[in-house]
Amino acid sequence: MGVGETVLRFLENSSENGLGFLVVVVLFYLFIFFLIQYFQHKKLFFLLYSLYTFVVGLGLLRFIKGVFFSGFFESTAGRAFIRFIHYPSQLLGTLLFTYFIINIMKLGKKHPKSIKIINRYYVITSIIYLTLWAIQVASPRSYLIDYFHGFVYIPTGYVVFFWVFFLVYKQKMVIKKYIFTGMLVLGVTYLLIFVSTIKNIRVNDDYLYILYIGILIESLLFALAIGLEQKLVYDENTEIQKKYISQLEENQIIKDSINRTLSEELAQTKTSVVELTEEANRERTEKL
Repeated sequence: MGVGETVLRFLENSSENGLGFLVVVVLFYLFIFFLIQYFQHKKLFFLLYSLYTFVVGLGLLRFIKGVFFSGFFESTAGRAFIRFIHYPSQLLGTLLFTYFIINIMKLGKKHPKSIKIINRYYVITSIIYLTLWAIQVASPRSYLIDYFHGFVYIPTGYVVFFWVFFLVYKQKMVIKKYIFTGMLVLGVTYLLIFVSTIKNIRVNDDYLYILYIGILIESLLFALAIGLEQKLVYDENTEIQKKYISQLEENQIIKDSINRTLSEELAQTKTSVVELTEEANRERTEKL
């Protein structure tokens, strides 16, 4: 068996050999880390990204085998749980992903009309989506949500994805290369997954490594973008603080200079008053 075949076999067994579990662990670590960052810095993109990694990690749990929670997802309760959260997590994951990109790239400031259209699209789509999901929960034989998801939500979702992708490309920010590359990786990943499912109703376990690796790379790129954004903000605040301190020092120098001038003028005035007083006394004495 060659090295290529060994690597391919390892990748095809990624749900059982620890690769998939590693990706899930990384996602939940990012969830906790950036949730803490949100409470510290109160910036929305921290919260959006934290929740996004949680939703993605939760969606991957059902594919992992041979770990302590695998039995639950193979049970009746676990399968019911998967069916219940499947569509809401799809919608929530998309919303969190899209608005994380919009927020961290500040797309609303440069492209307000485009973002307004995207907002309206998601409001209308979400209402329809959740209504059809609720109908399926109440009546499991209803497949309206399946049709809507496959024939409306996914195609229009790709349109929005590439629209946001284009807006990111036009944006001039230092973190753009990380966000742009992360979106590109995610797009290619789901395209490959889509191609692998053409002949099958669901994703073949042998191709799940594509999903694991794609999500891992995308998540790390976005994490790097967030870290760089924070560094830029820190550097900017440090520079502002330095300018403020420099201005205070300059003001103090000016204040000290003014005080010295006033003191000198006051001393000179006092001397002049004393001299005039003495002169006046001499004149008075001479008259007497």
